[in-house]
Amino acid sequence: MKQDKKRINTLMPVDIVRKLDAYANEMGLSRGNALSVIVKQYFDQQEGLKAMGTVEQLAEKLQELAKNR
Repeated sequence: MKQDKKRINTLMPVDIVRKLDAYANEMGLSRGNALSVIVKQYFDQQEGLKAMGTVEQLAEKLQELAKNR
């Protein structure tokens, strides 16, 4: 599925750009595409962590309900 894209310009520390370039070369991606992949992975990970918190809360409530039976 094709997504709309928007160009951004940013400044980054040189050491981070070196790591980004190494990742891009390793994955066979352009710097921009590598950055998109990394940012998407970050946001996906954050959503997963939030979901884990929700799952943990639900598990605690289920245990509480089971104890009160």
